[in-house]
Amino acid sequence: MANISVYLEKILSAVYGREVRGSIHDAIKAGNDEIESYAAAEAGRESAEQKRQTDTTAAIQRCDTAASNANSVADDLIARREAGEFTGPQGPPGQDGAAVVTQLDPGLFAMAVNSNGHLILTHNDNEPAPPLEIQSGRLVYTVNE
Repeated sequence: MANISVYLEKILSAVYGREVRGSIHDAIKAGNDEIESYAAAEAGRESAEQKRQTDTTAAIQRCDTAASNANSVADDLIARREAGEFTGPQGPPGQDGAAVVTQLDPGLFAMAVNSNGHLILTHNDNEPAPPLEIQSGRLVYTVNE
């Protein structure tokens, strides 16, 4: 904002007509420049707000369209499932396999049940075993605070 006190001081201290007119001119011009600058900034803000509203409306329309399309696909899949389109004869059973842990990131461990029904814990050799124990027939992981 223009500092009007500087211009008022110039007007009051002007002695000759030319100085007075020049000081008044400078004060009015500074005020006008400030108003024009504010008006331009306000027009820019209004333009940005209109663009934001237009973009938001378009985004909402795209979201509504995507949701409608997703609902149509879901309805189609449900109808096809209910019509038995995805049901076929059961295939032969696969072979029993075993999960094998080949690498664990630091701080992770794995558990598996072997063919004898024993719980097997796997962890990195360079790290301590996780704080697991059996209490009253339950597996408990102890967290220290």
